[in-house]
Amino acid sequence: MSSSLYLAVVHYPVYNKHKEIVTTAFTNLDIHDFARLARTYNIPKVFFISPLEIQKKLGIRLVDYWTKGKGGERNPDRKEALSVISFKNTLEEAQEAICGLNHQDLLIVTTTAREQNKAINPDELKNLIYKHGKSILLVFGTGFGLTEEFMAQTDYVLSPIKGACNYNHLSVRSAASIIVDRIYSYRQGS
Repeated sequence: MSSSLYLAVVHYPVYNKHKEIVTTAFTNLDIHDFARLARTYNIPKVFFISPLEIQKKLGIRLVDYWTKGKGGERNPDRKEALSVISFKNTLEEAQEAICGLNHQDLLIVTTTAREQNKAINPDELKNLIYKHGKSILLVFGTGFGLTEEFMAQTDYVLSPIKGACNYNHLSVRSAASIIVDRIYSYRQGS
């Protein structure tokens, strides 16, 4: 397959519950769960995005413990999973890590729990990947979601996950797992 799927977990710029633009903190659980998700579906890289150096230092320390330290010796599966995690200041740095300064072959697709006018559905995203061979950086927001300005600068917005009722406040880990499984179940013919 010529296309690839990459994931980004953005901690800035995102909204808080008052719709103020804030920076959220990395969580141990998010880092571990995104790593496991990526390895399960053979996603080459997950980028955690924050401009805060202290956050990146904490994240790197955690990943190093499992990939270079005693944690990896005790749990090789965790070492393998966490090897896909990378920390960047901005989404642009993640793009450069994927494809250098030439961004034309990489599409940026954001996710949201809010309804959007021109959102693409999961089938349209699958077609971009599997029929058209596009590489995708699938971006997840933390807090109360990515800012409207941030989302306006991306190529596509994925329509929200529809559950069994009107409640729609999944954790970022749960939403990512559902979306990634929907993308890869298409490839496997289910």
